[in-house]
Amino acid sequence: MKSRVRVHTDNPMNVEREDRPDSTALTVPAGVVAEWLAPFLEHLAKERRYSRYTVRNYRQAFEDFWCWLARSGLAIADGTAWNPATCVIS
Repeated sequence: MKSRVRVHTDNPMNVEREDRPDSTALTVPAGVVAEWLAPFLEHLAKERRYSRYTVRNYRQAFEDFWCWLARSGLAIADGTAWNPATCVIS
């Protein structure tokens, strides 16, 4: 299945991929997006001056990773207690 990309030119971090695979059945909690993902993507876009497509790829990779964490039982549903700095996977 070929994905279609929708780019919002007013905000380079706001790039969406339509027709995502089943991994998007789970979504990243808003608290995680606000505390971790959005500041990181903003840093990439504004300070590092990465292209909107690179920022999109980082967003998608993070979303896929979050879905894997949730399916593995390593993520807390609302994201409030998940701290990547102290997360150790053995």
